[in-house]
Amino acid sequence: MTPQDSDGFMDEMRRLTAVFNVRRTPAELGAMAKGYFQVLRKFPLAEVTAKAEQWIATETKFPKPAEWAGVVVRRALELPVLSDAEARVYRRAEALRYEDEPCGCALCVEAGVSEKPLRFVPEFTEADTDRKVLDPIGNRVVTAGHWAHGWELQRLYVARANFWNRCYELGLMTKAQVKTADRRPLEERLQEIFRKRASR
Repeated sequence: MTPQDSDGFMDEMRRLTAVFNVRRTPAELGAMAKGYFQVLRKFPLAEVTAKAEQWIATETKFPKPAEWAGVVVRRALELPVLSDAEARVYRRAEALRYEDEPCGCALCVEAGVSEKPLRFVPEFTEADTDRKVLDPIGNRVVTAGHWAHGWELQRLYVARANFWNRCYELGLMTKAQVKTADRRPLEERLQEIFRKRASR
């Protein structure tokens, strides 16, 4: 990495602290990032991001600098690169937190989901793992995705409803919480559920 990568690297630090619920003041996070940057500077930012993705997928605690550096991943250059248009679609989905206005296309009307918000969903490989690609705008590794429409979107909403009902059956949520669950992003609700469960 070069000094020009510091903003991108800081984004990765923030993402990791959010995922592993590490609380730091902005000043503390900045000081911590400088130390991590020194250890990881020999790797390109795309590979540092790929290492972070791999760590998140396999570990349960925030990595030490040497642990982050030691993660083995495919070289980022081997990954497919999003076209400029695809990268812009991905960045917009990310900014919208992967949810957009309802769609009135023929597919969504036929599936009965034209009143439901669209969802940007991850794509998977034949081995049922996230399909990783390189985002050329941010020079980082991301999980490929697309906006779900029609029956795919309908299946997503059915699966979400089943999930929240199962949470109710297990005593993790009240009926009132289940009714409002779909109004918030799935990731946000999951984090809240796991935090409550861990505090018991």
